[in-house]
Amino acid sequence: MEIEQIKSLIEKREELLKMVDIHSDELNKFPCLSNGLVSDDVRDSESYKFHKSEYKKSFDLLRDFNGKLTSEQKREMSRYKRLSRKII
Repeated sequence: MEIEQIKSLIEKREELLKMVDIHSDELNKFPCLSNGLVSDDVRDSESYKFHKSEYKKSFDLLRDFNGKLTSEQKREMSRYKRLSRKII
């Protein structure tokens, strides 16, 4: 597998992870009840609905992306990241 392909896969995964993290952080900013659940008022807000929907889309895309990677691609990505850390 070529280095450019590996870099492309890693960049795509990191982009998807970033989107999941952004929407997860926004969802965590909403107030919670003492039991950790979000109140119905918050859940019905447009902002919460937007971030919840985008989080779900991003997470589903990430899961689909990871599921379609072959074992070889996963090994090569891991190897590339490991070697990159040693160089730095």
